[in-house]
Amino acid sequence: MSELRPLPPVPNLEFERKEAKLLLRQLRAGDHDASERARMRPPVFAHTHVTDFRLADAQLTIAREYGFASWPRLVRYFSTAERQRYRKHSNPMSSASCEHYARALLASHAARHIRAGRSLAEYVPRFFGIPLTTVFDATVTEDEARLAVAREAGFPTWHVMVARASEAAADHVDGWPDIWQVEVRLLAIRAIRAGDLAALQEIVRQHPELLNTKDHQAAMNDGILNWALSGERELGQATMRPVMQWLASLGFDATRRLNEQLCGSRFLNVSDVQYLLDRGADPNWIAPNGISLLEHALLRYWKGDCVDLIAARTVARKALWIAAGLGDVNAVSGFLDRQGRPTPAARAHRPDFIAVGPYSWPAVSDASDEEIVFEAFLVAASNGRIPVLEYLVGRGFPVNSMVWETPMVALAVGNRWTSVVECLVRCGADVNLPGASIGSAREQAQMMLAQMLWADESQGVAGLCGVDVDATLAERVARSVPTLATSPELLKVIALASDDARRQRCDVVRMENLVFGLLRAGGRAQYFLARTSVMDFNTFRDGVFDRVQFGDTCEPGKELPLQLDAREAVDATVAMAAQRQDETAHGMHMLAVIAKPGGAVEELLTQYGGTVAHLNEAIVNAMQYDNAQCH
Repeated sequence: MSELRPLPPVPNLEFERKEAKLLLRQLRAGDHDASERARMRPPVFAHTHVTDFRLADAQLTIAREYGFASWPRLVRYFSTAERQRYRKHSNPMSSASCEHYARALLASHAARHIRAGRSLAEYVPRFFGIPLTTVFDATVTEDEARLAVAREAGFPTWHVMVARASEAAADHVDGWPDIWQVEVRLLAIRAIRAGDLAALQEIVRQHPELLNTKDHQAAMNDGILNWALSGERELGQATMRPVMQWLASLGFDATRRLNEQLCGSRFLNVSDVQYLLDRGADPNWIAPNGISLLEHALLRYWKGDCVDLIAARTVARKALWIAAGLGDVNAVSGFLDRQGRPTPAARAHRPDFIAVGPYSWPAVSDASDEEIVFEAFLVAASNGRIPVLEYLVGRGFPVNSMVWETPMVALAVGNRWTSVVECLVRCGADVNLPGASIGSAREQAQMMLAQMLWADESQGVAGLCGVDVDATLAERVARSVPTLATSPELLKVIALASDDARRQRCDVVRMENLVFGLLRAGGRAQYFLARTSVMDFNTFRDGVFDRVQFGDTCEPGKELPLQLDAREAVDATVAMAAQRQDETAHGMHMLAVIAKPGGAVEELLTQYGGTVAHLNEAIVNAMQYDNAQCH
């Protein structure tokens, strides 16, 4: 294979059109280099006279230089890449993960896995639009695998993706960060929360980098404008008006950011969507990728009631998958012929899962009838549109379809769409059918129940999948019950609490010492205690640093006895771990026990403007998603 031109970091179709016109002028002028380009790719131009060259010939030459079989394929490829480069990446992969996925793609291609073939056929120019059998028979280079991985992740090239990964890594610390490091961002957030414009302006004057929010930070609702909008929601527009006006004078566009927030994620709820609409977000907004806000909502919310708030304020584009996501059975029926097959109109506008996320499935251009309907079926399922699911199955859609190499019922179990699981099982879904990369619906439900993931929901889906719920729970209960002796993290906290008590010249370990034991032990409990109570962290740090600076280093000495309330807190911590059927008690269990109104934690937080209400909300959210192995 002769060397191909690398794709540009920012694919630009208009630039390529101008390049083709320039090449045509050069060819007609008899330019030697231009003639060599045309005669090298494609060879059919080897004997073409300069006066006979047409624009289509120049376009084909440029397409072939990139590896495309034709100019129309280049146009389609560049148009898609341009749309997908606007995807927001809230959690970019690390450089090591990028390399891992590239190697995995090469291995999957060698094993002739359908997903790998689709990815290469959709994202590597020389494979673009050709049959999978041809892709599997070809030798794939490491650079081609890297390009496919980058494109599937929503980046135009491998180098752009790696650069973004490096940029994100510079802003992230592996594991739980060193919470005692003073962060300028916290000073700015504190000033914003106080509505103190003068203080904020002074902080920004000293640290102008606060005005430059990176893309991945904005996607995580981070950055100065997001902090201000968050403060506005909590404190009210009147309090935050000076801050918002100052940011606007610097060029910050609050309305656009509200629109971006309304594009949403699975974590938005009805009150969030309603607030953003009331605050001025535009439900008719078209994002820079050319995709409407409603279409983002259909693919990202996974909540039909939230989508309905947007749909009531805009006119939906006519498309099969949009009608399915809105639950409009009548409209869906109009996109199917008498045999239940998708009409040409159903193919006219398809969902772009790469540009919008959260899915990253390469949607091939020449999709089968089954895949076209599957896309609609998936969007209907993620939005809980049961009548649409029943209708499509009734019209002949195979409920066990494997066009995405995973049965829908397994996707529904993994995402805890209980009503969807119930519908699919009722329609004949095979809960024992495994996917290519995940187990069957039944296996997933069994695992979730055994590990007590999302306890109530996992019991519901497990029962629907034929799992013996009582037997599985009994087996879990029969596991070893956590004790203090089998909880090394908790023992560490107690030892550090004892050391803190000795340094404070106390003869017993009090509740306050347990709090400082948690702060010195590090890990999740330390982070949650110090960073989720909306306190003035920098003042807090200055106030407690003399007691936490020793970290997990203890002075030699006998461990002190626990005061009665501290002993009760330790016992309650172990009891909580047992009640949750976790295998060991740890710091988060203890934090959940002692972060009660009127206790030592509230007394400490109150001194610095924090509240146990915020802390407890964060603890509940975190522990809701913990499994038995989480420490």
